[in-house]
Amino acid sequence: MFEKGNSVIEVPNRPKLVGVTLRTVNGMAEVKVEMLKGDTLLEGLAEGPSSSHNKLRLFVEATLKALEPLKSGLLFVTEDVGIIQLAKQHIALVSITLIASAGEQSLTGCAIVKNDDRETVGKATLDAVNRKL
Repeated sequence: MFEKGNSVIEVPNRPKLVGVTLRTVNGMAEVKVEMLKGDTLLEGLAEGPSSSHNKLRLFVEATLKALEPLKSGLLFVTEDVGIIQLAKQHIALVSITLIASAGEQSLTGCAIVKNDDRETVGKATLDAVNRKL
């Protein structure tokens, strides 16, 4: 989906983020990401320590796990994730390495934080890997 002027252009056959959930218990975090590709629901789950930075990383991991049915043997490795401020806007940045038989390729994605930085990290992850799926 792209915004052009005041209208939204739908891009067919790309996964669309429809839900993110964060649950924390005793210093551990569980992240669930839900996406739709056509009529198919894709879900990914990631768990780990509940530090501020690691929770963002878990949203990248859960997004990549949700995409596993579409990856066709591709291996994605989360390198880094962060939220920066640029031009008075907060932007989620994701760095991922694609490991394939031809070697490694660095992928990056970004998305402007509108409401929820966790959801935006999922969108930035999709931005990084969409052309490879």
